Amino acid sequence: MGQQTKIVNALLDLLSKYSHADEEILGVDMSPGFVRVARLEFKDEKWTVLNLIERFIDTDPNLPFIDQSNIYTDTLKDILEKEKIKTKNVAISIPVSNAIIKVIEMPSMTDNEIQSAIEYESLWENIVRISEDLSQYTIFHQVIKRHVKTNTMDLLFVASKVSDISTYNKIIKNAGLETIIIDVKCFATRNAFDIGAPDNGKTLTEATAIVEFGSFENYLLIVKDGAPHITDIFVKDSDTKDLERGSFNDDELEEFFNRYSMQVMQILSAYETKYLSGRIKTLYVISDINNIRNYLEILANSLSDLNIIFYDPFSHLSISGKEKDLVDKHKNRSVFTAAIGLATRSLDIFGYYKYTTGVKNINLLPDRSKIKKKKQANVLLRLLIIVILLISVGIGAIQYLILSNEKSTLLKRVAPYEQLKSELSEKQVKLAKNFAEKKRLNANLKFGEKVTTNQVQLRDFFNDMGSSIPKSTWLNTVKYKSDNSVEIVGYAINDASILSYISNLSKSSEVKDITLKTMELKTFDNETVKKRYEVKAFKLVAKLKPPRKKDKDKSNIEGGK
Repeated sequence: MGQQTKIVNALLDLLSKYSHADEEILGVDMSPGFVRVARLEFKDEKWTVLNLIERFIDTDPNLPFIDQSNIYTDTLKDILEKEKIKTKNVAISIPVSNAIIKVIEMPSMTDNEIQSAIEYESLWENIVRISEDLSQYTIFHQVIKRHVKTNTMDLLFVASKVSDISTYNKIIKNAGLETIIIDVKCFATRNAFDIGAPDNGKTLTEATAIVEFGSFENYLLIVKDGAPHITDIFVKDSDTKDLERGSFNDDELEEFFNRYSMQVMQILSAYETKYLSGRIKTLYVISDINNIRNYLEILANSLSDLNIIFYDPFSHLSISGKEKDLVDKHKNRSVFTAAIGLATRSLDIFGYYKYTTGVKNINLLPDRSKIKKKKQANVLLRLLIIVILLISVGIGAIQYLILSNEKSTLLKRVAPYEQLKSELSEKQVKLAKNFAEKKRLNANLKFGEKVTTNQVQLRDFFNDMGSSIPKSTWLNTVKYKSDNSVEIVGYAINDASILSYISNLSKSSEVKDITLKTMELKTFDNETVKKRYEVKAFKLVAKLKPPRKKDKDKSNIEGGK
């Protein structure tokens, strides 16, 4: 059984790597006031930056994100047009504040048991305590660790409101793109750290602590063995604005960072005690505050027991051209962290990454299963085409060898060549004469087909015209026009009768088009009942089809009598 699992995983690995290499993804980070886009390429075991764009947008921080979605859509359209980006697949992230993230310890269950419990709507109600209706959420879950001794497991639960997801997804769709991955920003940041950390192998086993010191979000993320632990850090809006403006005096600044560092140390201490992780020595910092470098030294002094590293997502990326110029001139490279992390994602269409990763596999897209099936079909179709081409080339090569051998044999058998050549020339002359005669006859035939008459056609049309008249409708005049159309003037009791007549008459095999030219109300005196009554007068023009071939033939016969 274990050997079979290894074979299946190896096959899934190959398919996943093939689909990943064949499918480019745009990482799009939509932050308040900014849109950042990254496109990467993984080749020769190294990531290369192909596109890196940052656009400032004028948004109102006091308005909800949904009310300003058109601004983000227009900005993305402009980026795609000016940068000539053809990639349509997009990975986006939502703010941490829009997500529910939990690692739940629960009795061990198989994947099938978990799926059955979800389908019967009993799993989340029993293990997730949320006051709101879970049907209003899109949910991602994954078993990240199984404890055999205690027969329990750790389940990663990530959820976000469908309405929030729809808002972000609508921006991407309206820009002409397709969302295939929706991540949470803290996990997108962690993905970027995986390719940018100086010692990736070490970070797989040790706990990694990343703090976002931001103008809109402040949290501390700790990840170990794929299991995330995220805690909000309280920062007042007024403090954030004072930091951005640089309006704190020295005492106020010291007091702020004392409060901030105390929260960080309490979170780290609680984590180390609960999970027996050992002491966390390094804290990576990312921020969207422009003047963050002014405060790094103060932060480091207030957290003197930790090694503070201001994270650079480009430290292990290959970058050149205008993208390199943008990075070199930027005062705060960490703002690109989420976009870089998103650009490394891949839609796990063959289910391999769920066996190997934790936070790198999160996708809150509501209809992700349908997209996976669609992408699976595309990849398998391409593979099938490649296999068919290889088989065709192989068969062609074999046939070529066989034919080459037969060619020499056939050449020996074709001895009376000159005699056959002479006979062929004579037959070619006869064939040319036959073709010339056929061409002459065809020309005469086409000329005959151009001779038309409409006598039989008019007869058939008048028959259809009379049989199509509904009740409460009568005709007044019928005129044939030189443009092969018929003008019909009549009266009806109501509009419905006129429309019924038009519908019936349009079904005639002789009518090409029928048009209602006029329709007006007229009053008539009824001498029998001594009363005036109103009717609808109408005028129709029926455009007839060109005369049919059978009409011409009949006319010719009649003319010959």
